[in-house]
Amino acid sequence: MKTLIPAIPVVLVFAISAVAADISESDTGTYFSKGRDGTARYFVLEMVGGKWVWKDKDPAGPIAKVACLSDCEYRVTTDAENQKLFPTEQRQFQDMACIKNISFAFCRLSQKQLPPCGPSAPTPCLVRQAPTAAKPSYVMFALFAGKPALIPIWRVEPQ
Repeated sequence: MKTLIPAIPVVLVFAISAVAADISESDTGTYFSKGRDGTARYFVLEMVGGKWVWKDKDPAGPIAKVACLSDCEYRVTTDAENQKLFPTEQRQFQDMACIKNISFAFCRLSQKQLPPCGPSAPTPCLVRQAPTAAKPSYVMFALFAGKPALIPIWRVEPQ
């Protein structure tokens, strides 16, 4: 009688989802971007009453909600929306988790956990990087123009 036990680990490896977890409390904190003139602009992402809030932060003063006239509530993006924000090549190697409203999208990028090397691997093993526990990176997109405009941001501190 043949045993099926050796096949179980292989099945479990491929059953693990490669989808990124949604933006969560662990992503709250202070972020900054640099304008074209080199001026730093600070933002705070926080969860208030179960809703995401993105606020301007003056390093020497108060925090104010980022201005928005309609459709201001942030929601999780769909796969189709992420496909419009990120090129196919990037989606192969990174997981994206985003929230957006009418004006902006805020995204966390993290290295995708790829299946083990072998004949069914989606990419050649020579271009693979070993899985790491690297910190995620973050980006924003301005959505009020015809094409989403990438805004690099850096996390200053967690909440």
